[in-house]
Amino acid sequence: MVSILQDRRLQYLFLFRGGERERRRLEFWLEAALVEAREDGTLGTLLEICRGFVGVTKECPSCLEGFLRAFIREWDGVHRTQIFDLLLCVIPHDWEGLSPSCLSILSSF
Repeated sequence: MVSILQDRRLQYLFLFRGGERERRRLEFWLEAALVEAREDGTLGTLLEICRGFVGVTKECPSCLEGFLRAFIREWDGVHRTQIFDLLLCVIPHDWEGLSPSCLSILSSF
């Protein structure tokens, strides 16, 4: 599965030919890999690989989005470039946890 995340040709093949089964397999693998990478200290490398994949597909896998939502709550600022680039592809749909002042600022736009 990691080869899909790293190889541009496989990314395009996955994007245009991948079915629901392949997407579920990638989600399952990536979810486990994120937990493992966080535990063994290789999170930066995996986030960089994910950044390349998301940059090509312009889609953030739901397990990655869930990981980012949980990780942001306790984030210490490491891997800033990777985190910010990944957050660009997350579509905000859950406003839970934002303070009322943030919501009033957002509603003024």
